[in-house]
Amino acid sequence: MSHDLIAVHKAALETVKRKKAELQSELHTLDLVERYHQRELSGLMVMQDIQARVDAASGEAPPVSRESRLYGKTIAEAAEYALAAAGACRAGDIADMLQSLGYGTGSGNRSYVNAIYNAMSRKPDMFVNREGVWSLKSREATHKRLS
Repeated sequence: MSHDLIAVHKAALETVKRKKAELQSELHTLDLVERYHQRELSGLMVMQDIQARVDAASGEAPPVSRESRLYGKTIAEAAEYALAAAGACRAGDIADMLQSLGYGTGSGNRSYVNAIYNAMSRKPDMFVNREGVWSLKSREATHKRLS
C-alpha cells in the first residue's frame, strides 16, 4: 500500500514539475513579446510626437472631422474662427473649443496647444497675445474674411 502511494505522489510531482517548466517557458516567451511591443510602442510614440512638432512648425491642419465646419481650414484660420466666436482666450481654451468642434480630433493636448500657439504667433497681423491671452487684431477684417 505505501509503495502504491509513493508511486502516485512521484507521478504527480513529475507532472507538476513538467507543467511548471512549460509555464515558465511560456512566461519567458511572453516577457520577450511584451518587451518587443513596449519598444515598438515607445518608438511609435516618439515618431508621433516628432510628426506633431513638424506639423506644428509647418502650420498644417491637424486631423479634422469631415463634418466639422472647420474642415479644410488651417490652424490659424480655425483659431481665428474660435476667437471671433468667443473673444479673447488662452491657447489651451482655443484648443478645447476647436476640438469640441471636431477640429484636431485625436491630437495630443500639449502638442496641439503648441501648434495653435505657433500658428497664431506667426500671424501678428491677425492675432495679439497679451500675457498669454490671445485676441484678434481686427474684428472687422475677421468678420469680412469669415462671412
